[in-house]
Amino acid sequence: MKDLFDPGYAEVDHIIPYSRSFDDSNANKVLVLSEMNQNKRNNTPFEWFGHDEHRWGQFISYVKTLKVSKKKKDLLLKENLDSEQEETFKSRHLNDTRYMTRFIKAFVEDNLKFRDERNGEQHVFTVNGAYTSLMRKRWGFNKNREENDLHHAVDAVIIAVSRPFRKEVSCYFKHREESLPQLLKRTGDYFPEPWDGFIKELRARTLQDPDQLKLALESLDLSSYDRDFLEEVKPIFVSRMPKRSVKGQIHEETLRRSRGTTEKGYIKVVTKTRLENISFDKNGDFAMYGKESDPKTYQAIKQRYLENGRNAKKAFSTPLYKPAKDMSCAPIIRTVKIEDKANQVVQLKDEAVAANASIVRTEVFRHKDSGKFFLAPVYAADVFAKREPQKFIVANKPYENWLNITDDYQFLFNLFPNDLIKVKMKNPKKTKSNLGEPIVWQEGFFYYKRVHTGTAAIKLLIT
Repeated sequence: MKDLFDPGYAEVDHIIPYSRSFDDSNANKVLVLSEMNQNKRNNTPFEWFGHDEHRWGQFISYVKTLKVSKKKKDLLLKENLDSEQEETFKSRHLNDTRYMTRFIKAFVEDNLKFRDERNGEQHVFTVNGAYTSLMRKRWGFNKNREENDLHHAVDAVIIAVSRPFRKEVSCYFKHREESLPQLLKRTGDYFPEPWDGFIKELRARTLQDPDQLKLALESLDLSSYDRDFLEEVKPIFVSRMPKRSVKGQIHEETLRRSRGTTEKGYIKVVTKTRLENISFDKNGDFAMYGKESDPKTYQAIKQRYLENGRNAKKAFSTPLYKPAKDMSCAPIIRTVKIEDKANQVVQLKDEAVAANASIVRTEVFRHKDSGKFFLAPVYAADVFAKREPQKFIVANKPYENWLNITDDYQFLFNLFPNDLIKVKMKNPKKTKSNLGEPIVWQEGFFYYKRVHTGTAAIKLLIT
């Protein structure tokens, strides 16, 4: 086994050569000796040594004993692969054949009028995600969903060029399959681009700083970018659809018990919680309801948590028994009641309550005299009950101490998730990007996400 990690000893090979199938799935991959892979070149296993009946017979017997998928066995033992079958393979792995994709394709064909329509000519194509993923990796556009949403724009470009570019891709892989690695290194065999400078151009067009964008495009010195275009070009603007429909549940599924109010006026709620889901602090303490009356259970849970390196999942993967004089009769502790506080809840039967579901919209008011803005959250439960908001959020205060909505305030507008808003601050504000990079801003366009009912702060997404 140790030889597998020696450079040049083994390689991952496509059973049906990629240049002839466009199949990059695991079902079409096997681990082989590098020397054997070079001898196989651009052939299927049968084309390589199927003429040797004895060797091929041994190979069939070996494959049938493997604990692999039926698809992989069928590919390993495939005997005929003519040009027509190759095109079928390519089409299958180039096109996305999922039901939703086919439905959208048919919808576009039925409802979009094309400029030049000819009988039998296909205008709408669906591209398989595995194929575009290969293009993305080869061109160095690794998808980072946490950074921003520009990867959707990059996907659109790659999809647009991928199908007309398939012949060049096939030729590239065929050349690699038929050539020795040493020759490829000497000749500088690089993955082709749809046109010269494609990668640099696409990287430039995804820059979000206007000045950097113009400098990058000017440096490319492309005839298609004249002076007028360079003066007008702007960074890609990510569009989001506002969520204005009221759907989903009225309250969260977890049922809780109301236990009065805290000293500060918040609603005290108790939730039955599994041990692995308890929120511990750095010292191993947690908000167990009634711990004063059952300190031994509290200490047993805390000790087990600390003994396992503050890893709750590991700590409670094995049963924890309630402390008792006779441990042989001790019951297993599976859940405990955790105490928490809430601003607003949905009242159910008896003492049962549930936390509100998400806020569907936030109403924005302005005080007529001071000009200050105030926010009033509206939950799904409010919409279904046809209740108008009665109070404005006051930071770090319970609901009972929020400000009442009176005629002293003027309603301005509603904010829904993904609404585009312009924000202008009195002074520059420091924040961080999704990747933790520092950002200083004073005004700009943002997408509204939600309001925090505890702090009255709103969460924004950079466009």
